[in-house]
Amino acid sequence: MGWGTQLGIGQGYAVGDGDTNSYLQKRVSWNYLRGGGRIFKRLNGRTDLGLNLLIMYNKISWPQSDGTVSPGPNPFFSLFIEARWRMTRQWEMIQALGNSTNDAGANLRFGFGYTL
Repeated sequence: MGWGTQLGIGQGYAVGDGDTNSYLQKRVSWNYLRGGGRIFKRLNGRTDLGLNLLIMYNKISWPQSDGTVSPGPNPFFSLFIEARWRMTRQWEMIQALGNSTNDAGANLRFGFGYTL
């Protein structure tokens, strides 16, 4: 068994669909801060499986289909079942499936991690 923590920042754009709404701004910039923790079980020397809690604080206004703007939820909590495959001593590939407290939809995360 083991545990880990994570911190991150990000930025990007939310994109409205001009064909189905009257929202005039096609791209809305956003940024976020995120943190979280995880508990896991090592399956072998390179693979572990566990639970990951992700907490995000974002600054964004979402374009809605009826042409209005809605502020994003804050804070945003998600719980994931996460698998990590260690490629080298520092780099690992991450795949996770989960759900957030603010949305009934499933979330799939795929990425890479670096261990200090």
